[in-house]
This record gives sequence, C-alpha cells and structure tokens, in this order.
Amino acid sequence: MASEPLSSGASPAASLAQRLLLTADSMFAQVTDPGQRQQLERRALTLLVAGMRTALITAMIGPALIAWLSAPYIGLALALGPALVLYCISIERFIVVRRASRALDMHTPQVREWLSAFTWRTGLSALVVASWGYPIVGTANNTLIFMILALATIVSASSMAQFCCWPPAMWASFTPILLGLGIQLFVFGGGDQLFGGVFVCLLWVTLVMAGLRFARTMHNDMTTRLLNENLLRALGEQRAQAEETNEAK
Repeated sequence: MASEPLSSGASPAASLAQRLLLTADSMFAQVTDPGQRQQLERRALTLLVAGMRTALITAMIGPALIAWLSAPYIGLALALGPALVLYCISIERFIVVRRASRALDMHTPQVREWLSAFTWRTGLSALVVASWGYPIVGTANNTLIFMILALATIVSASSMAQFCCWPPAMWASFTPILLGLGIQLFVFGGGDQLFGGVFVCLLWVTLVMAGLRFARTMHNDMTTRLLNENLLRALGEQRAQAEETNEAK
C-alpha cells in the first residue's frame, strides 16, 4: 500500500519529509481518520518501547568496551568521560521506558510526546558516541580505528532494526555516529583513514535505504491490520444489531 503522493503545491521540505518518513503524516499517509492515526502511533510507540529495552542492553556493554579499548591510546579521562555520560543517559532512558510502559498499560499515553522524548534521547546518545570518535581518530592507530568502526557498524545496524518502527528515532540513532565518524576521518584522519570515512558514509546510505524500506513495509502492515480489525468490528456490531432486531420482532 503506497503512500499518497503530495500535491503539486507541496514545498520541497514537505516532499523531503514524506520521502524520509519524518512525520506521522508521511508514515501513515493513507489513513486520514484522527482516531485511527492515533491507534497506529500508539502501536508504533509500543514497538519503539520494546526496541528501547533491547537497545539498553547494548548501551550497558558498548561504552565499557570502547573505554577499555581506547584508554591506552587516548588516556583514562577521555576514555571514561563519555562512557560515564552514556551510562547516565542510559539510566535516565531506562526510567523513561518504564514510565512509558506504565502509560501504555494504563491506556493513557501522550503518544506524540513519548515518541518525541525517545527520539531526542536517542539522538543525544548518538552525539556523545560521535564526539568520542574525535580523540580516537586523532591517535591515527589503524587497529583501534578499525575496532571502533566495527562497533559503530554493529550498533548502527542494530539501531536501524530496533527503531525503524519510528523513523525519526531511527535517523537519530545512527546518523550522528556514522556521519560524525565519517567527517572526522576525512578531516582529521590520514590517508590510511580515508577508506574508513568512505566506508561509514556508504554504510549510512545503505542503512537509510534499508531502514526506510523496512519502515514502509511495517507501516503498511500495521495500517492493513488496523483497517481489517475495524472492519471486522463494524461487521460484528452490524450482525449483533441485526440479531437484536430479529429477536425484537
């Protein structure tokens, strides 16, 4: 089920937002009913909460591993500082995940607010990781840089899979990491690091294409399932009314 095309008068920014699935309107363009749109966003929030739980496991292991690998080369302070910041962010995000789960269980979530909260927190974590790359790239140690790029690849691919249900969070999860590392390798790395810069930029393009394809497939499936459920519910209500009418006769 394809998204509806934009009108000819749509601005370039609106066209880009639809192609990149940056807004709920672009994600569920085939649904115009506000109630159904809210139901779809709620389901996206449920999937995002589940993805956040999985991502928190990686968030507990990754910073310690990077700090351990980089400390001999960049010093203990530069290695541990970002790791501690990331752990603080992860603890706060764990609390937010629990609050969102309770709101979903009580059927009283402010869906857009929770989705926005998860998106900017994910982006903040990615920015901290990207800033960590500057002293590592400055070492010009090919082995260390290769290991960091390998970890960035694993984290970014996992983030794409976990957060494609809500593309703004997906974008925020790996774009700062990959493009940040790529820019640092191009600007501050030597000739040996140029390949790494090209690699992470190509990886970003690949994940964007795959993530958007997965997101569209997921959103279409969610929309089809919701419309079918509503249709079955309406048919059931009509059948019940018909049976009541027959009994009254």
